Amino acid sequence: DDVSIKVISTEEHEVITGPQDTSLCLTHDIMLLPILLLVMELFASSRASFSLTGDSPWVVPPELATPSEARSDFANDTAQTLALRDIELDWYKVLGYRAIIQTNTSFVPDVDVRNTSTPILFFGDATRHAWLEDTFNLSTRGCQLHRAAEVHCLATFTGGFYWNGQYVSNPAIIAVGNGTRGAVYAMYALSEIVLEVAPFHLFTFDQPSWKGAVTVPILLQNFGPPTFVHRAIFLNDEELLGFYRRDPLGEQIFDTATVDDILQTLLRIKGNTIIMGTTPYPDERSLAMASRRGVIITASHFEILGFNAFAWSQAFQGAARELWDWTEHPDLMGHVFEATIAAQRAYEMIWSVGLRGLNDYAYPNCDNADPGPLGCGAIISQAVGNQTQLLSQLTGQPVSEIKFKFNLWTEALGLYQKGLLKLPPQTSLVMSDSGAGFIHGDDDTFHNADGVYYHVQMLNGYGGQLTEFVPPSRIFEQLSTFCARARSTSIFVLNLSDLKPAVLTAQAALQFVWNASVYAVNASVPGTVNRTADEAQAEYLQAWVAQQFRGADTSTQASIASLWSQYFDLGWIQQGGSDEKLAGIIGNIASELAKDIENTRAGQPINVSANTLKSATQGYDLAYEDGGLGNATAVYTSAVALLPSVPVARQQFFRSHIVVQSAMQRFSVGIIAALANATIALSISHGHATSAAVLQVQAALGLFDDMFQAQRDAEGPGAEWRGMYWADRHRFTNFQARRREVLRLAAALEDPTTRYAPPTMIDCCQMEYAYQWTPNHLASYPLITDDASYRVRDFVLVSCANATVDGGRCHNGINGSVFWGSATVTLGLIAVAGDPIAGHAEIRYTLDGTDPTGDNATVYAKPIILHTTTTVRAVKAFPTTPAAVVAQQRIVSFVKM
Repeated sequence: DDVSIKVISTEEHEVITGPQDTSLCLTHDIMLLPILLLVMELFASSRASFSLTGDSPWVVPPELATPSEARSDFANDTAQTLALRDIELDWYKVLGYRAIIQTNTSFVPDVDVRNTSTPILFFGDATRHAWLEDTFNLSTRGCQLHRAAEVHCLATFTGGFYWNGQYVSNPAIIAVGNGTRGAVYAMYALSEIVLEVAPFHLFTFDQPSWKGAVTVPILLQNFGPPTFVHRAIFLNDEELLGFYRRDPLGEQIFDTATVDDILQTLLRIKGNTIIMGTTPYPDERSLAMASRRGVIITASHFEILGFNAFAWSQAFQGAARELWDWTEHPDLMGHVFEATIAAQRAYEMIWSVGLRGLNDYAYPNCDNADPGPLGCGAIISQAVGNQTQLLSQLTGQPVSEIKFKFNLWTEALGLYQKGLLKLPPQTSLVMSDSGAGFIHGDDDTFHNADGVYYHVQMLNGYGGQLTEFVPPSRIFEQLSTFCARARSTSIFVLNLSDLKPAVLTAQAALQFVWNASVYAVNASVPGTVNRTADEAQAEYLQAWVAQQFRGADTSTQASIASLWSQYFDLGWIQQGGSDEKLAGIIGNIASELAKDIENTRAGQPINVSANTLKSATQGYDLAYEDGGLGNATAVYTSAVALLPSVPVARQQFFRSHIVVQSAMQRFSVGIIAALANATIALSISHGHATSAAVLQVQAALGLFDDMFQAQRDAEGPGAEWRGMYWADRHRFTNFQARRREVLRLAAALEDPTTRYAPPTMIDCCQMEYAYQWTPNHLASYPLITDDASYRVRDFVLVSCANATVDGGRCHNGINGSVFWGSATVTLGLIAVAGDPIAGHAEIRYTLDGTDPTGDNATVYAKPIILHTTTTVRAVKAFPTTPAAVVAQQRIVSFVKM
């Protein structure tokens, strides 16, 4: 019979590791036999598609039968149940009815299905739910679930199947995966492909629309194995959500609903790992939520083992840098690491190991050039060795079975290239990009790298926080090169910062690291099209626009894609700059010129300083050289003109994305041009052209109003995002503060004797205004929940001096020390911010191995001199209540060599 056969789409690729690799992002030919079997089935059926309504039943394993309540304590069940709950809500929004959910043990087709034309949906994990393979012969039909963990398959069958010996002629939709995350990805794949729910819809004004019924084609689609094994997002310096969606309880970075939205979005785009904020506490609820979702947890490049480095600085205040010293205080650092490990050991983790300075700077207490035991290479290697041993002790796993990553930040890269770093063999070495998507490193570094830390947003005073600024062409070209040159593709970390503005480039990067073959460039992936980076970008933008603007005609979609190409071609974006760079130029010109005017003597012409003129000239060149202002204006005006052609349901997203982001580019550059013109006019006229300068400054203030109007329009009329740009307050953008700097300039021009200096409220990061540094939390450091076993305010420092008067020397260890000759041992307590009874404690100790809480303990008053191997036991106590001692007790062995 004549039948219409839909094209069968397959997506598959395989990661091959080992020294024989020529590329890590390989594709393989589609297996012909399963496809042939499926085509035969299609010819046996009279249907090439079928209709799906809200009355189609779902068949799931018993443990997933109540998605509205994720009640199971078994982590695999919870992750799948939460995902099932999400797509049940998608189902309701699109089809109008709650899903009919049956278990495979109770499902009776004759009773539970309305008629033979009603499709039946099946969900599950092939590794745990063998009945799916037994019923549908998935492997012979073409589902390649055996290939690796996380592989998943979406298939529709119309040829009938047997259920408990009974033939069932209904169409079937099967969403099945290998392992927990494979099953979760299969559920979301069904939602995306069948219900047309986009992965980032929670952040793009794209709530699923009601349709009542959808047409489902006959399809078989395999997904995976993934190119990168671990695919992480890093919510770093997340100002917009960090302020706008802050946790009202002050216990984590975002409110609980936002955390869940982020985790759900990560899984919908096939990510599997998260760094939950710049400096989360290791026992935050957000990490527990990630674990329940089946998401792997890791930490940033300076949050070693997941400890909170920024809170260390606040808790110890003036002593923070002195105490962050692996040579002098490895016991305190090890104690904090131990607390961190204990808080997270129940989760699936990739442990970040290393040693970096506080607040994301190089570790200061060593010499990079010294190849000896006091050099950075030796000290960092020793710290990593201690960290891995701690992990083994506290998790009960052999070191060889624990997953580690080591970030090759700038100073560590040089140590590694010199062979001065000694790391566990299974450690994944992670390269870093420039902050704007350019991956740097020599051939040796690439050939030994296992992962990459990559940015599509960057807090550095130059990049973008409020706008897209890394072109997809750069993403595809740089990651293709990494795949072709790296040792393995173990981990990818995407610095996402302010998630909502960067949905286009975030999706580009995450799609690539799932399946590199789709957008690989320069023949870096064998078997793929030899496309250029620009061609890959064009293909991606076409697909992304088609997904985001369904219902738009082809001409409108092509115009939107073209707009984004023009946007990414803006000169400063091509150079790695965006809103931070532009805001910084505005602030520099305005503040410097205002100071020049305020410093001018009464009655004298304004003297424009050389520094101010230099800033203005740089701004002028950016605005007028190579058509900068004209190009930005063209993108913005084209976006505004195109808005009426966009489907009404997607116009708000269009406003919130290309319109507002091109507006920020255009109006920022316009403000720069006006301020530069004002400055140059004053300079050329030797300070006399004040009227012209005033007009230019007033024009700049008018452009600020235009920008803020575009931001208000982007927020939308509803409550969900209204007021979001109120949260733009970090030091490098903060356009509200930049406007006030221009107001100061305007006031100075009107009356130089006026010292109008409005507060700019330029802040750094979300931690200051949320929860990180409250007294209660600092007093319980290193955990957010007070735990007497770990809080550092009760920790007794036990350390020895490196040298003594009799020529002895001593080496401090993480939980014990060795010495030669004699050892001078000091005990100490740490002043911790927020400690309710600071300064009222003493230290009691013994040297004979007995309990220091007993009557034979000595109150510490001066350093202890040791000449033989001795065990020091010490505890914090309170002299006013002799029986009151804290739960922590230090037991430190000093071994004489």
